[in-house]
Amino acid sequence: LTLGPKSTHSLLMAFRSGAGALLPGVSVSLTKTGYSGVATSTSCGQTYFGGLTSGTYVVDATLSGYQAASTTVDVSGPTTGSLTLTL
Repeated sequence: LTLGPKSTHSLLMAFRSGAGALLPGVSVSLTKTGYSGVATSTSCGQTYFGGLTSGTYVVDATLSGYQAASTTVDVSGPTTGSLTLTL
């Protein structure tokens, strides 16, 4: 049995409308070479990805009625980010 170091890298993303309102139900994909994850934003307009390795990730977000949005996030330790979706 071999135990590796516990991952301390995570990403908490918030999704907002152009007016600043938090958006629940956003379909989110998080990708990096060797990693792909999907989630849906909570009623608080957030998603959480844990157990990540450090590095640059691409966040893609879609929600019916809004334009798709994308950004890159450099994850190192507990990381937060936000993305605005426009109509």
